[in-house]
Amino acid sequence: MPCDKTENTLDQLAIFKKPYYNYLMPFELADAFLYLAIAFILIEALWDRFRSVEIPLFLLFAPMAIAAAALLLNGLYLVLVLSVALLLCTLIPNTIARRLAVVICIVILGLFRWDIALFILFIWLLYEFNLFGGADALACFSLLLIRPDMVLAFWLLAGLALGSWIVGLRRDGLSYFKKAFQSLANLTKAPVSEEKLLEEGQPFLWAIFLGSILYILMNAFVLKGGSSAL
Repeated sequence: MPCDKTENTLDQLAIFKKPYYNYLMPFELADAFLYLAIAFILIEALWDRFRSVEIPLFLLFAPMAIAAAALLLNGLYLVLVLSVALLLCTLIPNTIARRLAVVICIVILGLFRWDIALFILFIWLLYEFNLFGGADALACFSLLLIRPDMVLAFWLLAGLALGSWIVGLRRDGLSYFKKAFQSLANLTKAPVSEEKLLEEGQPFLWAIFLGSILYILMNAFVLKGGSSAL
C-alpha cells in the first residue's frame, strides 16, 4: 500500500515533538552518543582545570561532531543544517546582524520544539554576554541536540546553579548573592568583557558535566528507562 507523501512530510517536520532518539536509532545507540559527548565534556573540564582555559579545537567541537552524527543517523538533516547555521551566525562581527541571524535560527528551531529552542536561546544569551565560554555553550547545545529533553535541560540548569553557588560562596561568602544580582542588573547596560569571564573562571564545564550525570542517574534509578520529551 503506497504511503501518503503529505503525511510522511508532516511526520518528518514533527520529529522534534517526540523523543527522536527512539525514531531511527535503537535506544542503546542513542545513549551511546549521549555518554560519548558527556565523556568529551569531562575531558574538556579536566583540560580547563589542569592545563589551560584555551581548549583545543578538536576537543571544543567534539561534542558537536557527536551530535551531528546522531542527527545524521536519525535523518534530521534540517535540524543539522539549522544547528550549523546557528553556529556560523555567532561568528558574524556586526552585533545587530549577528543577534538577528541567531534569533531567526532559534525561532525556526522553535517550530519543531519551542521549549528546547527557548533553552537554547537562554544558553546563547549567556554566551553573547560573555557569562558563558564557547566550550560551555557548545557543550549544552550538543547535549540537547542528542537528547532534546526538558528534563535534561532542567538538570543542566541545576548543575550550573549549583556549580556557580559553590564557587561563588567559597570565594565571596554571602556577598556573592549581592554581586550576582548586580551582575544581572548590569546586563541591561553592557555585556561582560571576555577578560572578566577568563578572570573569574566559573567552572561551567564541570557544572554541565554534573548536570548531565544527575540526568543519567535520575533516568536509571528513578524514571527507569528514560523520560519522554515534553
